Amino acid sequence: MITKFYSIQRLQHLEHLRLKRGMQLSTAVMLHLFRGETLAGLTYLNLTECTAVNNGAVERITKCCPHLRELYLCWCWDITEEGLEHIINNLSKLHHLDLTGLDKITGACLTSLPSTLPLLTFLNLQQCNRVQDEVLSTLVATVTDLTIVDYYGNHVPPLLAPFH
Repeated sequence: MITKFYSIQRLQHLEHLRLKRGMQLSTAVMLHLFRGETLAGLTYLNLTECTAVNNGAVERITKCCPHLRELYLCWCWDITEEGLEHIINNLSKLHHLDLTGLDKITGACLTSLPSTLPLLTFLNLQQCNRVQDEVLSTLVATVTDLTIVDYYGNHVPPLLAPFH
């Protein structure tokens, strides 16, 4: 299976890659695909429902593809808070991040978003049941041009100050 992906690695000017629903792709294939600098020009990556994507693959992606502006990791169930930290700490050019269905992330590291992902304007956390609404509301209040979608698919309003 790995040999089928050598052709992708030869596309040195590739900017958009969509491997959506790549359920047959193994973790070994993902680790092999995202090594070195051959995909460094990617600005858009969609790995929705690629169930082999785990924290190790996310770490490789963040090192291999530093210019990503859009990243979709929906329903990649093996990504935990560790993988989210790799994204937040290494992909400073992100504008759009979709993490729908990641039920192992807590969002504890999201508080550093304003400084680590200053260009982020959209964050989708639908079906991420461990992420606390208060963290999201505080984040939206801090970063006014950031749209966050919560567990239920609603846009998160800023946290309102209590009345005195």
